[in-house]
Amino acid sequence: MAKVIFSFDTEDYINPQAEEAVLRLAHTLEGEGVRGCFCVVGEVAATWRRRGSNQVLEALRPHEIASHTWRHSWHPNIVEYSEDPDWHRSLARFLREERYSCDLIMDVCGRDRLWAFVKPGNSLSAQAIYGYTLLGSPIFGDSFLELGKGRGLWFCNALNLSYSVSVEPLRERGALSSYQQRLDEWAERERITFYAHPCNLVLAKFWDTVNMAHENRPWGDWLPSPPRPREEVERFFASFREFIRLLKAHGGFEFETYEEVWRRYQGEIHRSLTLPRLVPLLQKAAQKLTWQTAEEGETFSPAELFAAAVDFLSGRQDPWGAWGVMGPIEELASIKDPITLPAKDVRKAAEALAPITYVPGQVQIGRALLGPGDMLRAMTQVLAGRERVNLSPGPQLPEAAAWPQLAQFVTSGQWCHPPEWTSELVDKRLRWQSWTIRPA
Repeated sequence: MAKVIFSFDTEDYINPQAEEAVLRLAHTLEGEGVRGCFCVVGEVAATWRRRGSNQVLEALRPHEIASHTWRHSWHPNIVEYSEDPDWHRSLARFLREERYSCDLIMDVCGRDRLWAFVKPGNSLSAQAIYGYTLLGSPIFGDSFLELGKGRGLWFCNALNLSYSVSVEPLRERGALSSYQQRLDEWAERERITFYAHPCNLVLAKFWDTVNMAHENRPWGDWLPSPPRPREEVERFFASFREFIRLLKAHGGFEFETYEEVWRRYQGEIHRSLTLPRLVPLLQKAAQKLTWQTAEEGETFSPAELFAAAVDFLSGRQDPWGAWGVMGPIEELASIKDPITLPAKDVRKAAEALAPITYVPGQVQIGRALLGPGDMLRAMTQVLAGRERVNLSPGPQLPEAAAWPQLAQFVTSGQWCHPPEWTSELVDKRLRWQSWTIRPA
């Protein structure tokens, strides 16, 4: 039975008309006994408070609330300032701004936690995904990564789920029939997330397309978006209600929220490895740099295996307990020729790294500059009892880095980013975080 999430990017803090769509979506879902998730921009929450939009807030009470960043498209947005060469500085800015936004959303909407977050447009960075987990939002709701048929995965320490099907085309004539024809196909999935932008249901142009395409208008000097024809608006809401009823009548779907997803999966972060369990997993990773699955079915990312090896070589307590290990955040080194290293030098280098928060991009051992893949393979040999380590050039990134979603991902040149802005660091850092990937 496929799990169904309804997720709505609630982002327009310019056009008051957008509130109509939020109200009607919330009431429609509640009337059908379904909880949706409204992913709210912090500035939207502030605008609801300023306008006294109590009807909207009351309509949202039965539903889940998630984060959709502080100001969405306002430049520099989260991906634009994430291009900073200083990872820690950009992460600190993210935490400062988004902590304020999350607190604002929770205060205005009367919540004590936001279980999920979604990105604005293609504004995606490793700092943001990781940063939200530090702020207590463990699910990335519209990730660009999945394992097929809605199966989630772990990436940057967040549980990544992807948006599946937009319901916005339900405003078109005949669309409901085409959706109905796909119900059997969708019921075969593990999960399906139906999504929409409430503002796009009642307005013909996105608020940020009008006001923030490539550069900002003066704050508050907004241009309104033109309204969508009422016939389209009414057709959408009639079709949307009927679509929910089709899902309920089909029998192959079960509705859930992000919080319910997390309560089912949160146990996957509490794992441990003894040395006898770790060594075979490391040996497999040394041959094929990817996540590994223990006999009990637990999965471990390459970053976690790296951190566990460092801890054991540093004499830390057995067993190793998993924590939020990240992949590299700096350029990756790599040996160019075969080398031999004493095991004691590898141990000394591991001791200097402990404990691991980020897998290092380069490790100096004597005159040799190792990449993270080299270091993982070296530690594997030492933990297996070798006194001298023999290394040949090999991969520094896990196999997942070659997935098209990561290998071909380019952020700049799309959406509302300034034409002169480039995303070289952002895109590389996302690929480097392939070290954190494992199935959910």
